[in-house]
Amino acid sequence: MLSLCAGGLIRTWTDSGSSRLWSVQEADFLREIQGTGLIGRTLREEGRFREVGMLFEESGTLVLQSRFPDPYGSKVWSPHIVAGRQTQNLSAPASPETIDIAPIVMMDAIATWGLQPWDLALTFGQH
Repeated sequence: MLSLCAGGLIRTWTDSGSSRLWSVQEADFLREIQGTGLIGRTLREEGRFREVGMLFEESGTLVLQSRFPDPYGSKVWSPHIVAGRQTQNLSAPASPETIDIAPIVMMDAIATWGLQPWDLALTFGQH
């Protein structure tokens, strides 16, 4: 289990009950995603969860598993992310400009999150 990241430090608790304080190299990133529902978590009691990760103590490596395949880390998608949703979308009125930009948005998703082109879909229509 994980504490909140503060001052570049995070406390971990293992299944055996031991606890340890760790220095985090990517503290800004960790603080940005903690509490958003993106990190894997465990049920502590009804309606209460604690974020968890896989800790490799010998190498000092903490691996965080995403709860969902949320798009994260993209300058194009980040402002539009709804935390906890299993899928994300962008929408805009149909115009030659938005149609021209669609491949750029798709390539960004593919490059940022390791998707394949067939993992994405474009939907066209009128409101």
